[in-house]
Amino acid sequence: DRCGAQHKAVVSTQSTGEHGTDLADFLHSYLQQKYQEDLLVVEWGYNIHHSCGQYRAEPHIGLFYETLTGDADDSVYSVLCTQHDALLSHLYKASLKYDSEGSLLVKHLPALLQSFYPLKEGTEIEELVTSLSDSEKINVKALFETDKDGNISSFLKKLYSQFYTERAQFVKDIHTSLVSICGSDKKEYNIQDLCKAFEVADPEKSSKDVNKLLAKVFNLSLDQLSSVGPVDRELLLQRLKSSGLTRSGPKGI
Repeated sequence: DRCGAQHKAVVSTQSTGEHGTDLADFLHSYLQQKYQEDLLVVEWGYNIHHSCGQYRAEPHIGLFYETLTGDADDSVYSVLCTQHDALLSHLYKASLKYDSEGSLLVKHLPALLQSFYPLKEGTEIEELVTSLSDSEKINVKALFETDKDGNISSFLKKLYSQFYTERAQFVKDIHTSLVSICGSDKKEYNIQDLCKAFEVADPEKSSKDVNKLLAKVFNLSLDQLSSVGPVDRELLLQRLKSSGLTRSGPKGI
């Protein structure tokens, strides 16, 4: 539909433009430049917001909607796009060994996906391959393209879905670690508690990367991080859920 096409255009334009711009502000600026009439800007802004809310069950639309409403940080979309770009490059490079046009036999896909996503379970890799239906051969670039209405492939939908699930499980593991370290009755956590929880939930993540992530979560500079006082448990978990959180390696024992 038209709103789907507009969503595609907004995402495409932002991905090639300046980063660090709030998505809602970027959308408003994009509509102003495109239509140059306040009434049309308001109308299209409402249509996009309404359509995204209506079709938020679609993984890519849901993420766009959550970012637009502030329920997800812009970094979530950035992390996902970075991963997808790297995966496209990984698969395309492998495909050139077999086909000069960038096609790949599906039977080669499981090993390639597993090497790119070493933390994924075998069942998750199987889900991604199954999303290709009964195809024996796929064009790699086509897996990552959208149609004229902004619809993505079943393969990308499954990747989005797994990304959501993995992030949710990571936050759950961090919470479990916090409870183990501080006890179940504690209602507030400090930065030191959180750093210890990361050491358990994601021991391969360096302290430097943990500090960068926490600075992003609290919207602070690295120098300001040490001044953060105790944070309410529910607020902390919500901020972690809305951030571009990714696991660096398997969780500790």
